[in-house]
Amino acid sequence: MTEDEDKYLSFEDELKPELTDREKQVLNKFARWIVSMGFTTPAIVMFQSAQPIGFLGSQLFLFFEPFVRIIPGTAGVSRMRSGLGKREGIEYLLQQIEQEEANRRNKNDKT
Repeated sequence: MTEDEDKYLSFEDELKPELTDREKQVLNKFARWIVSMGFTTPAIVMFQSAQPIGFLGSQLFLFFEPFVRIIPGTAGVSRMRSGLGKREGIEYLLQQIEQEEANRRNKNDKT
């Protein structure tokens, strides 16, 4: 599978109840971006409060996805939407954000 083919979400991946490896990669990248921008606390609060309605949020995101996909470099949007719409998706993202924040703090403590 080429990198371009791997960017696009397959119907089978969408139907799997657990997160796929590619969805985890996209969520990890999103978590690193959140921490690098200094949005750790607001992101944790927002995602924890949105956790009960995560599926509904992913469906709203599905509606806007064609408009977002016009922007170059947003091929991973489908995978992120799919990952956040799954039961364990938001919890996985929160864990990754906390882990990235801990790594950032350890790195800063060493310098």
